[in-house]
Amino acid sequence: MNASIRDLSNHFQISAVGRPSSGEDPMFRSEKFYTSYGVDHLVPSCEILLNRSDCEDFFQGVRHRRESLHTDLFLFGKALDYANAQDKSIGSFSFNIDLSSALEPSFAARASLICSEKGFFDRSKIYFEITEHAEIPEGARVEVLQNFKAHGFRLAIDDFNPYIPEQVERLEKLAPYAEIIKFDHAMIEKCVAGHAEDVYGQIAQYRTLYPDQVFVQEGLTSEMLYLRPAYLKDLAKSGIELFQHYVPQQERRAPASEHEESRDSNLKLVSRELACV
Repeated sequence: MNASIRDLSNHFQISAVGRPSSGEDPMFRSEKFYTSYGVDHLVPSCEILLNRSDCEDFFQGVRHRRESLHTDLFLFGKALDYANAQDKSIGSFSFNIDLSSALEPSFAARASLICSEKGFFDRSKIYFEITEHAEIPEGARVEVLQNFKAHGFRLAIDDFNPYIPEQVERLEKLAPYAEIIKFDHAMIEKCVAGHAEDVYGQIAQYRTLYPDQVFVQEGLTSEMLYLRPAYLKDLAKSGIELFQHYVPQQERRAPASEHEESRDSNLKLVSRELACV
């Protein structure tokens, strides 16, 4: 057990049998995907994320200690437990891993073995998200990413920002192996800041470059849903096929309420409206 896994075990009070000692499972949360218009192939229903307020700092520490591979595999196994416990409400999902883990030749095979151990046999319903913020390790071979498809998994490129040249260069190397490209929250922020037309143009340009990949826009907040729905329709016209709902930190631990149920119903309504775009 490495230092990062010990940190997780202590943080979530995981018992010797591998479950939180409280009997609950606070390790993960999920963010739903909503379709903007007809998608004729399999897409994830949600992303399963580690439920920590200090996620960014935690994973920076993992990378600094060079413990990404074993930590990502450990978390993936726990995420499968979480998915299996949701009474089939999670049919397919995405899960984030470090780029260094994805480029480790043994990762896909080891992840496949974990799936077998957990009774999760349809690998095509699992998308591994590779963050665009990470550098490609020196000496790494991107061709290794073919291993994911060989084992039945799918890949997504996470947090892509076309306004950052380094990310554009990495996308050219990674996109041929991915089924999904996820655009960073910054795109929505630029829309709100008055640069919407430029954002639409950027997305349309990448749609031309990558016609076979599914485009996802991250960062669909309640404010965007209620106050600026026109942006969503224009993003859909530009080529966005899925929107990922983002729940701010301060709302994540709030108890379920009629307001939240209403918000979810409204998201589904907007999704149906966008299907007509």
